Amino acid sequence: MNVIIIIMMNPEEFGNYLKRRREELGLNIRDVAWQLFVTPETLIRIEEGDFKGVRLYIRELLLRYCRLLKLDEKWCLEIFEEMEKAYTVPEQQEEEEIVEKERNVFDLLVLGILYGLVVLLLIAGFYLFANLKHFEEYNSLKVQNLGDKEVRLKIDGLGASYFVVKPDETLKLKVRNGMTLNVDNPAGMVRIILGDKAWEIRMKRFVLEVEYGGSKGG
Repeated sequence: MNVIIIIMMNPEEFGNYLKRRREELGLNIRDVAWQLFVTPETLIRIEEGDFKGVRLYIRELLLRYCRLLKLDEKWCLEIFEEMEKAYTVPEQQEEEEIVEKERNVFDLLVLGILYGLVVLLLIAGFYLFANLKHFEEYNSLKVQNLGDKEVRLKIDGLGASYFVVKPDETLKLKVRNGMTLNVDNPAGMVRIILGDKAWEIRMKRFVLEVEYGGSKGG
């Protein structure tokens, strides 16, 4: 049967006890802090009996620290809890509870802001996608041959090559600002479609100039 003897200590005595044990084992405070995932300054405060900055996770930290110091973890935790009851005044407990509640409110506020940012990013992404689709529609030029003869389109800057649109066929082109299309339309029946706009042109020859995603005939 194991008997655990609880020794009453005040915070300074308990912190000093941990410090002496660490020094007996020849452990450097920076190395220990690194293994416990805390700063050396935090560990120094604990060894001085100041637990204010780590109360939210002090029990878990003490368990790991006592394990590292090769002390009985349950014994260390029992001492700490008895010490807390004896040396923590009600006003201090109330103050700490208020601080903890404020931290919880702050955490919720941060989560709310992050959630709002995610929603805004989703809305912005949807708006951008919709506008890109709209932009693509107004930068895609369709040429429909409504006649019974081939329509030929020559684009300036592409040399002697040209596009042929056979009767009842549609040619889709990606247009850019400043592009010029020379259209040979022997049958005099062609429809130009840009986005949701359409023009039927009955001229046998004409030039189409693209400006800012739109177009103008000449």
